[in-house]
Amino acid sequence: MTGNKPLAMVTGGSSGIGFELAKQFAKNGFDVAISGLSDKVNEAADALRSLDAEAYPFKADASTYDGVEGFWTFTQGLGRPLEAAALNVGIGIGGAFIDNDLEDEFRLLAINVTGTVHMAKRVVQHMARTAAAGSSSHPRFRRPCPRHTKPSTARRRHSVTCSRNLCARSCARPGSR
Repeated sequence: MTGNKPLAMVTGGSSGIGFELAKQFAKNGFDVAISGLSDKVNEAADALRSLDAEAYPFKADASTYDGVEGFWTFTQGLGRPLEAAALNVGIGIGGAFIDNDLEDEFRLLAINVTGTVHMAKRVVQHMARTAAAGSSSHPRFRRPCPRHTKPSTARRRHSVTCSRNLCARSCARPGSR
């Protein structure tokens, strides 16, 4: 058990960019809680453990309130302060907007916007409370992924990263700094 390492969370951490972000956290001294829709989340956790990190997989549907809330509750249930979060889960839809099914567009919005905002709210509130309580840990700041500049790579997804100190500063009410 590596419980004295800082804990990071990565939504969509079972494959692709999310898995690569989770590997970076693991390689840089974090334990990682990851979510994914498929059973690949367990395989990803095994791979992260081979990097000398503890990995906590959670299978969740990020398009639903219960899926997002379930992963948050799972992460909180680990009993460790969350030091960093990469809110990476997202999908893209190929083809022309006019040709795409409306339900597919709603699912894209549910995952890429609603689910990300939902999780960001939980993470920021947690980190602000933890920072206000004077935690002695030293979170690391991770910049968000750069924006895509080519239309061919501009998928409808994004990555949001946060650290407790950044949240405490940026979420402070005016005049309370």
